[in-house]
Amino acid sequence: MRLMDPTFQTSHVEDYLFQSYIRAAQALLAAPVASLETLKKIDDYFSKALALRPLDREALAARTQVRLVIEDSMIGDYVSQAQAVLASDPDSMEAQQTAEQYLGMALSVRPNDPYVLIQFQLAQDFVQAVSDFASSKWEAVIEQLENVISQQAGYANGTALQTLYDAYIARGSDYIAAGEYSLALEDFQRSAVLAQQLTEAEQLSFEAQTMIAEAQGLLNHYQEAVLIYQDALNTIGLRDRIVVLQNSLTSTLEYAEYLTNAGNYQNAFYAYRNLVRNRVSAYDQTTVITVKSGDYLTMLAHRYNTTASAILSANQMNNQPRLTPNTQLIIPTLP
Repeated sequence: MRLMDPTFQTSHVEDYLFQSYIRAAQALLAAPVASLETLKKIDDYFSKALALRPLDREALAARTQVRLVIEDSMIGDYVSQAQAVLASDPDSMEAQQTAEQYLGMALSVRPNDPYVLIQFQLAQDFVQAVSDFASSKWEAVIEQLENVISQQAGYANGTALQTLYDAYIARGSDYIAAGEYSLALEDFQRSAVLAQQLTEAEQLSFEAQTMIAEAQGLLNHYQEAVLIYQDALNTIGLRDRIVVLQNSLTSTLEYAEYLTNAGNYQNAFYAYRNLVRNRVSAYDQTTVITVKSGDYLTMLAHRYNTTASAILSANQMNNQPRLTPNTQLIIPTLP
């Protein structure tokens, strides 16, 4: 036989090896729960079989199916690790960056997986937005985080919403400084809507309403502005606290109310505006923290139920939102 067909022995050996690899793969596939390592062994067996018979349809189909399972397993593992990191400390920048790395590894396995692509993009946008916020790039922050919250409103345990809120307040304040009062009003109104989506956000709602009042007053809607100021101060209980303090804020409040009762809404507006701008001195400022590596302004504002601008004001930081590790920071809150 060998004389008639010199390839007989080789063909026989190849057939034997092919069948052996297929049987070995099938035996592992029969296991109740195949681990990732087992799946990789199965893939290796099918690859060796196909090296002998590259066009075997059954072996090709089986290996393709195993590789899909391997990909699913690896992607599931990376996504689970990303979610676990975020769950442990959802508003931590370090956690966000680690999650981004895990999701990047998941995409390296299957670049076009729609779910992973979305999660990866959300993490990227959030990390970039926090960086841009520290650099006062309000336009970029707003664009990135509007996209994030449109897909996942509670992203980063609500810190995405808080950061977006503070970005609108900051950009609106810049519009005020530039004399663009209508644009400022639009930003402050948007921030008021965002505040309503957060839990325990009374201080955010108060700030948004007082900024709306400032824009309205600068647009010469004095009476409307005064009414908004009064309602905001009463709703949050700050008027009563200022009355009790008996300091310069109390005098400003009494003067604003006197002007209002006299119907002098224009001057009452400016008195209320001055009062609100200095309101942080009426807040509880006994909470002092040491800034840690990875801390960022809006995370701390969200954690302590205050606002970025209130923290900046209490610490006389003059709208410089970048924090320095190992420095102390006053966290002003309503008593």
